[in-house]
Amino acid sequence: MSKPVVFYINQNERERLDFNIQMSSNYHVIAFSDLQEAIYAYQSGIYSFDLAIFTITYPIFDYVEFLQEIRKQHSKLEFPIMFVYPSDMQEFADRAMQHTQKGINDIFIQPLDYELLQSRMDILLKIKQKQQEKATAQKARVKKVINKTRSVSKRYLLKRSFDILAAGSALLLLSPLLLLVVLLIKLESRGGATYTSRRVGTNYKIFRLFKFRTMYQNADQKIKQLQHLNQYDSKQFKQENEALSNTCTECVLLERGCQHQLWKDNGEVVCEKLDAARKTRNSKPVFMKFERDPRVTRVGRFLRKTSIDEIPQLINVLKGDMSLVGNRPLPLYEAEKLTKDKTVLRFQAPAGITGLWQVTKRGKADMSAEERIALDNEYALKHSFWMDMKIILKTFPALLQTEKV
Repeated sequence: MSKPVVFYINQNERERLDFNIQMSSNYHVIAFSDLQEAIYAYQSGIYSFDLAIFTITYPIFDYVEFLQEIRKQHSKLEFPIMFVYPSDMQEFADRAMQHTQKGINDIFIQPLDYELLQSRMDILLKIKQKQQEKATAQKARVKKVINKTRSVSKRYLLKRSFDILAAGSALLLLSPLLLLVVLLIKLESRGGATYTSRRVGTNYKIFRLFKFRTMYQNADQKIKQLQHLNQYDSKQFKQENEALSNTCTECVLLERGCQHQLWKDNGEVVCEKLDAARKTRNSKPVFMKFERDPRVTRVGRFLRKTSIDEIPQLINVLKGDMSLVGNRPLPLYEAEKLTKDKTVLRFQAPAGITGLWQVTKRGKADMSAEERIALDNEYALKHSFWMDMKIILKTFPALLQTEKV
């Protein structure tokens, strides 16, 4: 390990020699007999100094002026400086203390106590080292943030460029089909061919989602009336009711009684795991889905089965509301139920037309709300441009599955 470099100024040759003898074993001393020579050496940057010691002579103002110049570039922690006053300037000792406010780290009076001086020098250098380590760590953190920001920016730029190119091209190529769909919708039922629905996307941003109308007018107002038909709801309640037992399956298999006892306020003793499971089953489902939804028109069923009803969302992609690939933007009544720590992560990812859970569902008979949230969270943590490309390639086979996702 290299020795600390000490910048030493003293016009007295004997004192310079003595200082070198006392300090050379622990420090690399670069001594100057002339203040102007020392100033030139500092300004030229020939040497890299760790600490400076100025032995003061008249005029004092020259040293103070040099000190102020140094402090414009280096703080007291970055470059410690000590003033040494000759014994014949003892009367300046008290007045000299005011210079500490101008950037002096410490003051000594000759003759020097080298043991005390070295102890103080070591302390100042340790403080400097800690400051440098702290600054280095801070720079590393800043660099990491900058690199991450650049990476995210590049990823966003690539994703956004692809979205605009693909969505614009698709709308142009599919325009004849879109005109036909508009005609079929208007022939079957009253109302517009398209509709907008308020959805919650990235970072809980609310926007209006474009879709082809697949339902009869005012269908959203019938949600509460159809709650009992919700497939996510029925799946939860079709599970075996453990209410007849006060012990969960795990404890029954162990044959040693309940291992998770919970004393309730009314004095009842129940299994904590079983009680938590009951509360989960009794809570309202997060997502809404109906088999043979009575609100859907005949044309609407075909559009949903083929996912043609999603095509107008390409307009949302062009507007920047969402991406081609991402987590599905949710209706307000679903999003308001997803505000817990384990569910908010999904909203940090881009909102999209197709996504990980849609292509994962292919070949599965059903999917619980918990599985869907887990897949949304997985996409939020791992999404990349190449992952999006894989999802897009898997989306087309997923459209052929018998159950709509």
